[in-house]
Amino acid sequence: MNKADTCLPKTVWVTYPELRQKSVVNLRHMVLNIDPNKCGSCSSHDSEIKTSHKWGFYTSKIRTDDYERLLDLGFSRSGTFIDKSDTARSCCPLYTSRLDCTEFKLSKQQKKHMKRFNQYINGEREFKKTIDPIILRHPKDIIKDNRRKIYAKFLENIKKEQEELKKLIIEAICNNDDFNVQGQDIVVKDYKRKISHSRFAYYSCNVANVILEQTKCKKQGKSRQPLIKALKDLLLKTPGFQESFDVYENPNAMVFGSKKWLNPRSARVNIFSSNKTNEYNEQSYVETGEERKIALEASDSRPYTDFFEEFVPNPAQESGRAHNYTVSLHRAICYRENLELYRKFVLCRFDQERLKQDFETFLTNSCLYDPKDPEFETAMTFKEEDTLDANRVFKDEGVYPQYFGTYHLHHRIDGRLIAINVWDITEHTLSSVHTFYDPEYSFLSLGHVTAVREIEYMQKVRKEFNPNMKYYYMGEYDISKNMRISSKVHNSHKSAYKGHMHPQNLLCPSTYTYIPLTSSLIEQIKSGNKGKLNPYAEEVVHEESKKFQEFLPKFPIIYKKVEILKLRQMKRKFREKYSNNLKAFYKIIGDFWYKRFIFECV
Repeated sequence: MNKADTCLPKTVWVTYPELRQKSVVNLRHMVLNIDPNKCGSCSSHDSEIKTSHKWGFYTSKIRTDDYERLLDLGFSRSGTFIDKSDTARSCCPLYTSRLDCTEFKLSKQQKKHMKRFNQYINGEREFKKTIDPIILRHPKDIIKDNRRKIYAKFLENIKKEQEELKKLIIEAICNNDDFNVQGQDIVVKDYKRKISHSRFAYYSCNVANVILEQTKCKKQGKSRQPLIKALKDLLLKTPGFQESFDVYENPNAMVFGSKKWLNPRSARVNIFSSNKTNEYNEQSYVETGEERKIALEASDSRPYTDFFEEFVPNPAQESGRAHNYTVSLHRAICYRENLELYRKFVLCRFDQERLKQDFETFLTNSCLYDPKDPEFETAMTFKEEDTLDANRVFKDEGVYPQYFGTYHLHHRIDGRLIAINVWDITEHTLSSVHTFYDPEYSFLSLGHVTAVREIEYMQKVRKEFNPNMKYYYMGEYDISKNMRISSKVHNSHKSAYKGHMHPQNLLCPSTYTYIPLTSSLIEQIKSGNKGKLNPYAEEVVHEESKKFQEFLPKFPIIYKKVEILKLRQMKRKFREKYSNNLKAFYKIIGDFWYKRFIFECV
């Protein structure tokens, strides 16, 4: 057995090596469009009305060619989660748009931004101070503040729940014919004796004396039993309470257990426990500065014009420029310099303090693998997210990487990292996952500049490396607000600059065809037509074929990495759940769904 096989789970992956070439889907954590989610575009509004619907699934290993097919169908990636918006049922319909890089036309505004950028590089424009230097706090201080906020919110919720429980008890007693205790003060308090040994929150109501007095019964057990029955009946009749509370008996009081909140004492232990996952000194975080050295050497080794087919060339000679503008391409890996740039950007733009875990979850822990890459076969499935990219090495990838996948393009001025483009590169597409930059350089309109650079890069690649490179994906588009949702990390009108890329094509969610994005199409969507946008194409509906229905009970599923089970061999509740999941995704993806993927249940 070679070294690669020792890295793989025994039995399934060793016995069936052909499975290593499959994309893997976590069958247990699939998201259907049945249950609504809170809408990110209108989160400030009433969450009960403003909801979004989507399909989605988690994967830790997906082939780049399979991912390209999903992009064409309107799916997008956020870390290891692949999802697609249901435009017909969502309050803010999100549409997938793409641009043919061979047809791109530079607008007057974009040309103005590019000229302004060149003027600064040449020394013809001064540095414009728009904000004060951003000072980042140490991650330990941020973690402590977050814990305090969580604990304060927790105590507030406990207090509200206690009030709800108190009202519930009073209502149960007052509405029961056997007892007449209206007006009595019923106290709800923490039940101390069970707090330290349970994950549940316990409350006690000292009503034993009140019950004994009203019933004139000396035996507490007989008097307490009708109350328990009355409360349980009420719990069953009241939606929301029956899943939140259980009734317990205790010699001295009525006790109620809640699965909804942890008790304060346990919460203090859990929330304020030592947590080193987000600190700079964790193992996957390199403190030596070796990455910055590699990035600087890579960016200085060749001129930036090797990367871009410039639409607005800089007339000044490189030797006569006041500032040195360089770029370099690297694997999507987190290290100190790019993490601090990301934290600055988020703090300035969204007034949020982010940590290493946030950066890795969305921008580095990529599930994309090139089947030609040797790492594809040796990569284990369903790793922990903080170790997903641990086997990837930070190095200079040249102008065009050897293997497809997720990469960061670093932009530097005089050696200082000012912007990063996060890309998913496949054979035919470049998907712009996210762009972030140094807020102190916002006067250069880096959002517009780097977006144009992405198209310039595609044309350079198409000309010199890969003639198949054609489509540029910019994320989802909220037509109702003319807002570009360029990333699942942040939904903001600040990303609207990608809406200025022309000519764009919008995906019709019914026919799965791309049609030109025009003002008339935008008005059509705003008027309420969310479904079929292309009147000249037939609607695509994947009806369950007889072949699929016969195959479904024999559907192979990898169970806990050690065996392959047929769907019919699983327990009834799991069999029904997974069958519904597979059928739901089959309707939007078709045969491609089960022919190209392998499903795993862990």
